[in-house]
Amino acid sequence: MPADMATATHTPLQADLIAMLHALRDAERDLFAMVPPGTREAAGTFGDWSPKDVLAHLGAWRAIEARRLEARAAGEAAFPTEDPPPDEPIDDSNVMLQARHRDLTWEAVAAEADASVAALTSAVERSSTNVLCECDDGSVAGIGANGVNHAVGHLPEIAGLVGGGARFDEFAREIETILHAGHVPPRDSGTILYNIACAQALSGELDDARRLLAAAFARRHDLADVAKDDPDLAALGGVLTSQA
Repeated sequence: MPADMATATHTPLQADLIAMLHALRDAERDLFAMVPPGTREAAGTFGDWSPKDVLAHLGAWRAIEARRLEARAAGEAAFPTEDPPPDEPIDDSNVMLQARHRDLTWEAVAAEADASVAALTSAVERSSTNVLCECDDGSVAGIGANGVNHAVGHLPEIAGLVGGGARFDEFAREIETILHAGHVPPRDSGTILYNIACAQALSGELDDARRLLAAAFARRHDLADVAKDDPDLAALGGVLTSQA
């Protein structure tokens, strides 16, 4: 989406959320395209999941977030009944969603992933800033839970499987650039930067991890305490104490 078009039709917050979603889907599409056909449905590649399960999981939760956001925008108290209830244990929800998508083809799952980004983009476009930003903690609906932040937890696994570290790094830099504009609330931008830092630390990109952590801590001071006991950041050792 051209920047001039985004700024002409969206608020700065909407434009940045949408830009991150499109950067996410571009990276996701590229990384999953590297998965060899014979590996796509190999159960047990990631725990009990195949690469197809991971792609279906990401798309399913984006679609759920889009419907939840649409419900909030419409002032509805209840969420769609076909979706997992928000208070259901996440592991139970994931088991149900995995079963729902088990028999779909790789192509059908990829199409659902594309559709989920379109649906979440549309929901963001139709939502006011008040709807996008939950009043209780300032989190941005659709991003903190099931948008970019969710993908950051899974795309490094795919990148590691297919040798796609450079593509993940490109994606991480795109997201960092968007967040530096300052339109996404600090609580959310800090969380996203922190989780990218964790991914980079796990992949051995320690300088990037340190830089991202410094930016995350500047936005969310409480993350400095979280980082001290985070096993994903163990490779950074005592550096965390000095940064905190």
